[in-house]
Amino acid sequence: MHRIWRIAQREYLANVRTKGFIIGVGLTPLLCLSMFFLPRLLEKDTTSSKLPPLEIAVIDPSGQMITAMKKAETALLTSEVVRKTFSRSVHFESIPITTPFDLEATRAPLEARTERRDLDGYLVFPEHFLETREGGVYYTSNLMNQKVTRRILQLVLLGEQLLRLESLSPEVLYRVMQALTQPARITALPVGSQAGERQEAQAVASVMTPFIFVFLLFFGIFGIGQSLLTSVLEEKNQRIIEVLLSSVTPYQLMVGKLLGTCLVGLTLVCLWGICGYATAALQGLTHLIPLRGILGFLVYYLLGFFFLASILAALGSISNDHKDAQNLLASLSIIMVLPLMIWPQISEDPNGTLAQTLSFIPPLTPFIMMARISASPPPPAWEIAATIGLLSVSLVIALWAMARVFRVGILMYGKPPSLREIWRWIRED
Repeated sequence: MHRIWRIAQREYLANVRTKGFIIGVGLTPLLCLSMFFLPRLLEKDTTSSKLPPLEIAVIDPSGQMITAMKKAETALLTSEVVRKTFSRSVHFESIPITTPFDLEATRAPLEARTERRDLDGYLVFPEHFLETREGGVYYTSNLMNQKVTRRILQLVLLGEQLLRLESLSPEVLYRVMQALTQPARITALPVGSQAGERQEAQAVASVMTPFIFVFLLFFGIFGIGQSLLTSVLEEKNQRIIEVLLSSVTPYQLMVGKLLGTCLVGLTLVCLWGICGYATAALQGLTHLIPLRGILGFLVYYLLGFFFLASILAALGSISNDHKDAQNLLASLSIIMVLPLMIWPQISEDPNGTLAQTLSFIPPLTPFIMMARISASPPPPAWEIAATIGLLSVSLVIALWAMARVFRVGILMYGKPPSLREIWRWIRED
């Protein structure tokens, strides 16, 4: 046991003393601080009236739409309701219509101006747009700025309606449109949440909590576990393994490496967890982090890490180079990313058939159970106990089988073994 601890200590210190680990630990508090302060900075209206107006060119053969949109823009900028959502003004430039009208020739200079950012975009209306209400197109170089795009389309719709309902003022018409297109806002909150200004933050946090637990578990197990595979492969190719085996048995070496790497992952995950909890405390969202989730994380992390890391250590022992290791790791990665892909379905129905079935598949058990435990309602106590028992038994079997593969593969060079040879190593005493 003393030798195992010595190997674990060596593996732990070799990892935590690297520049990458130190930088990662140092960046963690900065990341948490940015998670707290960045949203507040982004809350400032980036489209305020202090910014220059949006430059929008308009190709309007009828000449009616651009007149109506200018009227709507002027009226809405004086509306207190509108200024709260978008106070940046829009300047519409009317493009002269030539006879005969050539759309492509008219668009060509506008395309060039938009690419040079002289224009934020341009609108094209067909001649009979008011009759058909079809065919209008908005061209922009930045479709990702949906706030600006929605504003332009809103002005188009409002201008079109002003031409039809001339008796209504633009502001009244805007309120009517808002009432028809935007339903009353009702925020869904988890039980125990506190109503107030941060309702939406509570709702988002409650939905994302299962994902955060699953992601931390995935990174702590699979992400850190891959470093074990790399470590075994490098020491094998540099013949360091042969020196180590002169003092310890293959089993002691493998278990020591597993323990040391596990502590590395636990150190990093705990630091991230502490910073995450501190960020939640600053946001007043700690009540959304269940105690059962924290305890479950520790249990499933330890069992899941040793189960998966023993497989990764065996894969490293039978590989001759990084290409072999990557090929073996690719197949395992497809299985391991499954929980990250289906966590929304698991969180939506944590006690459904899909969640219950996947909970009893050992490679997926830690991740699926963490998504279920941190969701609401949590799984029954008997399922938690049953999955912990199943994972414990699977861990013992995996350690026994992978240790037999490790003891032979670590000293073999050349052609990678076939599945039949690996099975023979496992069966042999």
